[in-house]
Amino acid sequence: MSTEIDLDSAAVTEPPPTPRGGRSSALGLLSALGQQILVVPWIGVLIGIIVIGAYLTFTAPCSCFLTSSNILTVMQEFSYVAIAALGGAMVIMTRGIDLSVGANMALTGLVTADALSHGIPAAVAVLLGLLLGLAVGLINGFVITVIGLQPFIATLGMMSVVRGAGEVRAQGFTLYPPNSFTIYGQGTILGIPNPVIVMLLLAIVLWIFLNNTALGRHIYAVGGNESASRLLGIKTNQVKVFVYAAAGVLGAIAGILLMSFLGSADPGAASGYELFVIAAAVIGGVSLFGGEGSLIGVILGAGLIEEIRNGLVLENVPGYWTDLVVGVVILLAMAIDQARRRLRRD
Repeated sequence: MSTEIDLDSAAVTEPPPTPRGGRSSALGLLSALGQQILVVPWIGVLIGIIVIGAYLTFTAPCSCFLTSSNILTVMQEFSYVAIAALGGAMVIMTRGIDLSVGANMALTGLVTADALSHGIPAAVAVLLGLLLGLAVGLINGFVITVIGLQPFIATLGMMSVVRGAGEVRAQGFTLYPPNSFTIYGQGTILGIPNPVIVMLLLAIVLWIFLNNTALGRHIYAVGGNESASRLLGIKTNQVKVFVYAAAGVLGAIAGILLMSFLGSADPGAASGYELFVIAAAVIGGVSLFGGEGSLIGVILGAGLIEEIRNGLVLENVPGYWTDLVVGVVILLAMAIDQARRRLRRD
């Protein structure tokens, strides 16, 4: 049986020509941009930073958003969240969560200031603070991997324990480090605040670690599929303990720098920072479902949050709106993450 093709009929059924003009070009550009944002989520965050910055430049009553002093202030403020969020992001990459980071920052800053006030050398005092942060992270990892508690429950309990330990140690008093120690948090190098330089150096080191070491790749693998990772011989529990320990140390670094900048330490410091740390990671494209994320996005996510907070102040918006706005941004980021996963499956 032969099949004949009617060329005249085939010509009739040709699809209509694609419309030309600015409208189709614009739609094509938006479509390409949307696909790129789905592949590289931090591009969308960068666009958001630029758009919000442009808006604040023209609308802020003081006309001071783009001044060098305000930009440096924004960078200084978000660097503490970003440093802690670098560790929080690695935890989230393994499908975990760390709610104890704010309390960890407060306690490590408090212990370091206490040691300094008793005449202990700065290097030793900072080392004590870092070891304390490491201990908090190791306990989190142990409780989650060995005892088997869910990360949310384990770190929620640790948040209360650590915050309470700080209150017991301070007994209602604010501790003050020597004035000479404030240079680490308040000083600058070539006009750039020290905490910002520390943030950038840590981000570079961790980026190299995640992308060029076996353990770094195992972090993504465990979050992507823990059962398959275990079958491949990856020691998943050790990977989890490592990321919680790293998050504890990075939280301690952020807490010590924050204490140095403020020139004081109290157990209520960094209250609510756990929200901002998680938000910075999620907004930056670190999936709550694990297995993916970029440290560049984490830095940009922290920057976007602080830009919004700074903008609310410049626009004379009451401070109690801050948590509401940040909460909306978090929900939007989570919705985008969920939509991105569905589109990839489809």
